[in-house]
Amino acid sequence: MDPKLMQFIDAERFPAVFSTEELLSQGDLPVERRCYRKGDIIFQAGERHPFTYHVGSGIVRLYLSSPEGTVKTLFYHAAGTQFAFQGFKRDRMTRSTAVAVTDCELYAVDYADLIAFCDDHTEYYMAYIEYLFSIMNSQTEEIASLSFQTGLRRVAQLLYALNCGTRKCRTLLTRWPRSSVPIEIR
Repeated sequence: MDPKLMQFIDAERFPAVFSTEELLSQGDLPVERRCYRKGDIIFQAGERHPFTYHVGSGIVRLYLSSPEGTVKTLFYHAAGTQFAFQGFKRDRMTRSTAVAVTDCELYAVDYADLIAFCDDHTEYYMAYIEYLFSIMNSQTEEIASLSFQTGLRRVAQLLYALNCGTRKCRTLLTRWPRSSVPIEIR
C-alpha cells in the first residue's frame, strides 16, 4: 500500500462510537467477526444490506461509481472506525460500495440488534448521531471546497499535503505558473 495513503486515513477525525474492546465487551450486542482479503467487496452500491461494521484491523475504502464508470472515493476507514449506516434508513439500501484495501478484520452488527441495543442504552444513540454528524460536516467542507476554491488552489493544497515537508514541493508551488499544467510531479 502507498504510504502516502495513510495521511488521508484519520481515525481521530471522527469520534468513535465504540473502541474495538468496548464493542466486543457488550454482552447484549451480538457481533460477528468477518475477515476479508485485499480486494474483496464487502457490499456493493444498491444492495439491501443489514449490517454496520467496526474495523478491527486493515483499511476499507467506500466509493461511488457513475454510470459512465467514473469512481469517487468517499472515505477510507481504518481500525477503530465504523461504516455502513444504511441500516438507519428504512429501505437499508447502500449508496456506496465498500472494498477491502488491505486484508481486514471487521466486526459486523445487524441493525435489528444495534437498534435494540441502543433502545436499552440510549447514550449510544447520541454517540451515533455525533459520529454521523462529523462525517456529514466533512462532506459539507468538501462541497464548500469544490464550490468556492478554484481547481488550481485545490491541486496546490493536495500537492502541499502530499509533500508538505519537502523543499521541492514548496518550490514547485511557488513557481507553478497559473496558465500551465505540470506534466510530471515527482
